Amino acid sequence: MVLYSRNIVLLCAAALASAGCSPDGGSGRKGNGLFQRGEFDQAVLAYQEGIERFEDADITRVHSNLLNNQGASYYRGENHEAAKNAFIKSIAMADDRAEQIRGSYNAGNAAFGSDEKPVSADFFRQALLLDPDNVDAKYNYEFVKRQLKRDQQDDEQQQGGDEPPPKPSDYAKELKARADALVAERRYREAHALMTDGLKSDPTIKAFQTFIDRTASIADIDEGTIAPQ
Repeated sequence: MVLYSRNIVLLCAAALASAGCSPDGGSGRKGNGLFQRGEFDQAVLAYQEGIERFEDADITRVHSNLLNNQGASYYRGENHEAAKNAFIKSIAMADDRAEQIRGSYNAGNAAFGSDEKPVSADFFRQALLLDPDNVDAKYNYEFVKRQLKRDQQDDEQQQGGDEPPPKPSDYAKELKARADALVAERRYREAHALMTDGLKSDPTIKAFQTFIDRTASIADIDEGTIAPQ
């Protein structure tokens, strides 16, 4: 079954995926049924029964899937902190790349829900390191990074340390239009280089600093050059 991230405003409505259950189908199936009926608190307890039942068994995938499902139940019950912790545990127990990607993506959504934006960005980044072609993780990573940038700018303005952006010159506007055309062709690195080179001769291009920063981030993701921090 699939849990959509409907509680995360403007983030991709893709996937807090709830997958798998215990080998005998007992606690896992019970939890899935409760989840589908919207009884999320009871689903958490059912998945916990399954987790404890297999605590001493060397079945890592069972633990990872049950922990993921428990995290999904916490998330739908709007307990985002508990959801994040369950997803982190599911990553630790994951025995394949797909489970690690799923857990990282889900943890990113849960962290955003508990207003931990830097943590959220880190988890989406982790998902992208494992799968650079993950469109949903790309979108969410960029969204959270923009939110963090905006928060930083707001803080600087409140402290009186941030100058208003300059009014772009006609040349700056022309350069931005050319960069937009490159972005439309997915030539992100060229768009970034065009703007940064132009900035050396025309300071008013700084009016488009957010766009410049974003093209660099997207280029890194598109080229798979993101490195662990």
